[in-house]
Amino acid sequence: MLTFLSNGLRRASQAKGVLAAYWLVYLLLGLLLALPFSALLSTDLANSLYLREMGGHFDVAYISELLRGTRGAPAAAVGAAMPVLALMFFLVNVLLSAGAIRRLTGGRFGEGATKYFWRFVRLFLMSLLFLAVLAGLNGGLTAIADRIWGDGSELAPLAIAARIRVAVMFLLFGVVVTVFDIARVRIVVEDVRSVVRTSFWALRFVLRRVFWPGYGIWLLTALFSMALVAAYFAVAPSLPQTTGFGVLLLVVLQQMVILGRICSRITLWGSLAALYEDRVERPLPVPLEQELIAPPAAGPSPVEGEPEQLLLIPPLTPQTDEEAAGPA
Repeated sequence: MLTFLSNGLRRASQAKGVLAAYWLVYLLLGLLLALPFSALLSTDLANSLYLREMGGHFDVAYISELLRGTRGAPAAAVGAAMPVLALMFFLVNVLLSAGAIRRLTGGRFGEGATKYFWRFVRLFLMSLLFLAVLAGLNGGLTAIADRIWGDGSELAPLAIAARIRVAVMFLLFGVVVTVFDIARVRIVVEDVRSVVRTSFWALRFVLRRVFWPGYGIWLLTALFSMALVAAYFAVAPSLPQTTGFGVLLLVVLQQMVILGRICSRITLWGSLAALYEDRVERPLPVPLEQELIAPPAAGPSPVEGEPEQLLLIPPLTPQTDEEAAGPA
């Protein structure tokens, strides 16, 4: 597993253009999301000293108060921008992932982004079926826990069951992510068009052949991303966000976290690509003696409709000294 992970790190380090493209696109999408909120901050309600105190540390209650208090164009702009930005974020992510996996497997970014875009869109729709199964399982586990401990006077069993359920859902979600990342790699490497067959092939491939290395790679990269986010929320409240320098430090910290998560995702794809290339069986090359190494002998042209006879030369065997000398 660590061998494939180091291979993925090497591939990610060689794809600096992909990292830059991801970071730039995310930055632009963030700026587009900030424009409607900047319109909210320019309203009369935003000039309130009470709301300024609430917004000194980007309190969520402050944003909700702004949305509730401003019922004009700014609030409508925020409501209209969210679904549009969500759709843009989805399409851009699909485009970038197709190009990134193609680049990590030795191709060109632009070629992969254009060639495999719609296949990755269909693959995402296929993944929704697997996620729906997980959602149903989550609801079933919740209902079972409520039926067993719901009428009790103690909340501890329900709390423990909820934590176990979240852990199980997290682990199963990792299996789904690993399966569909392997499917993405196969689509790019093998130029496969059938999304449904590729999805179930990847499920069998992961469960039977590469479960521990593939799932372990996903788990390590996921824990790394979670550690980055946890570190951000641990450090960000201590920054003086009411000053220009503090806000600048906060922005730099946010961009470092975003860039770290992008590197984690690219490393995951590169590692799974190395794992796929190592574990997928390839057809063995045909031995030289079985290949056609001589043209057919000169003679009359074959009759139309009859197969042309090919001359196959058998493999040569070494001769002994007596055979080479000939008869005495």
